Amino acid sequence: MADAYDYINSEAQLLRALCTYTTMAARLLTGHPAKRFRVLVRAVRDGALIGHYEWAESTESGRLVPASEPWTHWPEAKPSVVAA
Repeated sequence: MADAYDYINSEAQLLRALCTYTTMAARLLTGHPAKRFRVLVRAVRDGALIGHYEWAESTESGRLVPASEPWTHWPEAKPSVVAA
């Protein structure tokens, strides 16, 4: 799958982007045989991991649901990051 870029300027935007994109991905993957997926966010300048959110198939409903809380680490010294 190709990377998709979205410039993010604050930790609040990063968390919102993670929640929005993973929810959209879960809906798009409905009926797909994927059992789990993860969205990773890396800083543009050095590629450091600054966020991720993982979803997995529910044993009760069969739908993709959050497998954990979204994780973010906002690097104060790096104002431009990309969600990919």
